[in-house]
Amino acid sequence: MTTDQPTFDHDALEIDAAETSANEWRVRFEVPAEQVMRFIRQLRAVKPDIHPQETSTLLVSVVVDETLARIDRDRVWEPVVAPGTPPPVLHPEKPFAGTFLLDGFATPEWPDFSLLTLSLPPEEIGDELVEREMLDQRLDAGERSPLDEPLAPDDECDLSVTLHLPESPEPVVVVPRRTVRVPPAGHPLNAGGILLPGGDALAGHRAGDEVAFETTLPATLPSPEMHGRTAEARTTIHETRRITPASEEQVVARYGSPSGEVLRMQIRFALQQRRHDDRRQAAVDQIFAQLVQLVPIEIPPHVIEVLIDRRVRVVTAELEQQGLSGDDLAERLEGVRRRVTDTAPMFARRRVLGMLLRNHFDVTFSEEDILAEIRRLAGLQGRRPEELRQEMVESGGIEPLRDRMIDGRIADRILPQATLL
Repeated sequence: MTTDQPTFDHDALEIDAAETSANEWRVRFEVPAEQVMRFIRQLRAVKPDIHPQETSTLLVSVVVDETLARIDRDRVWEPVVAPGTPPPVLHPEKPFAGTFLLDGFATPEWPDFSLLTLSLPPEEIGDELVEREMLDQRLDAGERSPLDEPLAPDDECDLSVTLHLPESPEPVVVVPRRTVRVPPAGHPLNAGGILLPGGDALAGHRAGDEVAFETTLPATLPSPEMHGRTAEARTTIHETRRITPASEEQVVARYGSPSGEVLRMQIRFALQQRRHDDRRQAAVDQIFAQLVQLVPIEIPPHVIEVLIDRRVRVVTAELEQQGLSGDDLAERLEGVRRRVTDTAPMFARRRVLGMLLRNHFDVTFSEEDILAEIRRLAGLQGRRPEELRQEMVESGGIEPLRDRMIDGRIADRILPQATLL
């Protein structure tokens, strides 16, 4: 006859947590040897071949969760071993002990959300937008011919772009040579999915010209600390072409629509979906920009250092792949470090705010929610969902998609309370 083994006891954990600076906690902990053995036995009962490193990581997670429960705080980042202290070492017959730094944020006093003032794009899709999209489809299907004259709206060119922030001479984004269309006045340039306001400045220039214009960095860029910042786009025009648009009948046949009117209905529906996304993103941007000012959040110093070091490591790998080394590499990295040092606190406050709002509104989502969103996006882009999902997995796009979905749901909760201009 067997008896049940005693289970791991969270109350037996010895935890001493002290707030050393705003929202930064120094945590000294010890898991008694008996509890370490119980923890190992319970894990092995579920996963007999579990690696000791995985066991150690899971035990640290238990300690972190217990710490947060005791101090009644929430965290965003992983803990780091406190400087000058050894990392915890797992041994089945000894206590598991260590000291780490942990970010921990209390629930703030939320302001009256009616204080938020939002200016959003109109919901209606006018006939002019539908006809513009129809023209874009005709241009996509049209015939190209070399162009000797200056570029005009709707002409096509091969273009390379570098994006520069005012305080940094090195480019923050490099867009290699690709085919773009000169936008009408007041419309953004679509540089391979990166929308750049001010791109209508290309009109009037020829192949071989270098054109610079002021722009705003979009939220589609992978580095959140750059979103919404003013930058200079420096472009080089390589080749230029003029497009003879296809006929409406050719476009209708291309899409297999019964008629031009049916295709226009389909275009209107797609534009309405895009407008919905644009309004939601505009609401997200404006809500968070205002709440960051209304809800003061102090970021722990160790978090800033982690963010800076993480970004520098990523850029170092990218620049080394490009062949940079020595003084050239060091100079570029110094510029990156300065830029990230300036932007990291705002990025961190934005992320903490998102976590706190998610908890406040109890925003949840599932794997099926993500798959449904991928199917929706694939439909708007005329692609197969499996293809788009695979592309996002390979490019690391799933996590940003999840974050946008969370932000959107937060905005949906705040929008009815906010003041629309």
